[in-house]
Amino acid sequence: MKNATLFLSRFTHFFVGQPLVACYHSLRMMPIFVPTEFLPIIKNFRGGVCIEDLPIDPKERDDFLAMIEALKDARVLIQNPIEDDQALEYFLGLLGKPYPHLAYFLLTEKVQFPL
Repeated sequence: MKNATLFLSRFTHFFVGQPLVACYHSLRMMPIFVPTEFLPIIKNFRGGVCIEDLPIDPKERDDFLAMIEALKDARVLIQNPIEDDQALEYFLGLLGKPYPHLAYFLLTEKVQFPL
């Protein structure tokens, strides 16, 4: 894996359980389950972190790199914070402009005045 800075997407939410944590991107809606002990490391990516700067046990390095790749594929970890803005713009574009499909009118001739 090349020496690149990764950021935690602002659309990422964590649902903590034992022994796993669901890392959930609220726009893409694809959870990635990781071991609970990796959660503090993943939260370090909020301000941007280079993977090579993380203190990872050499015995767990392969599992960690595989987890990082899965988080990148789900866009939980991104290479540039601008990717969040682009994703939001894309998903808002899928919605289209709002317009009413149905309207209810409740008509009555009864007029009630205060006494």
